[in-house]
Amino acid sequence: CPGNPIDYDADGHAVYYCGGDACNDQDSPVHPGAQEVCDGVDSNCDGLDDLPGPEPCDYDSVCINGSYLTCSTNPGPTTVSGVLEQDTVWCAQNSPYLVDGSLVVLEGATLSVGLCVEVKVADGGSIVLRGNLHVNGQRANPVLFHSASQTPVAGSWEGIIFSPVTKGDSSFTGMIIEHAGTALGFEGCSPCRALVKDSVIRLNEVGWRQFPGSG
Repeated sequence: CPGNPIDYDADGHAVYYCGGDACNDQDSPVHPGAQEVCDGVDSNCDGLDDLPGPEPCDYDSVCINGSYLTCSTNPGPTTVSGVLEQDTVWCAQNSPYLVDGSLVVLEGATLSVGLCVEVKVADGGSIVLRGNLHVNGQRANPVLFHSASQTPVAGSWEGIIFSPVTKGDSSFTGMIIEHAGTALGFEGCSPCRALVKDSVIRLNEVGWRQFPGSG
């Protein structure tokens, strides 16, 4: 069909393999210029699912469980510590995030981290999950967790720890973890699950540790 564009879904955008620009010509709301919605679909054909912004690292909200959470308007760096009691989103425009000591995500809360975010953790600090963590990076635009030290070594910070009371699922996509004692540690939580893909775990004392009773 080259030279004879076919618009199967009649949305004014012909299918790409017939010379058009539609990335999915079986779904009329999906085409260049369409409004991005939080549904797991690349609605505007920019190659970025659910990201309402002009560039991968320039966005104002993050898609979580079918709805968007709005990023803070305060520019980074952003210092965080203590506890997160409600759903929270970390965005590139507020990065880097400086974890001062330890940060605990409480039961019922979810921390969602968007593309291009840098998280720097103080010496001896940790991110402890009693709730859930979703890291939404890409290989080309990763989320980086590493030490805040000027001279980091493996074990400079403790790592991301699933506590014994953690329930549910966390996910880590397009993530880099460096210089932790245990990059991902599961301390007897059950049921708790973590999906890790397109990620790099390097320069840590231990990459993955699962204690008895975890699963």
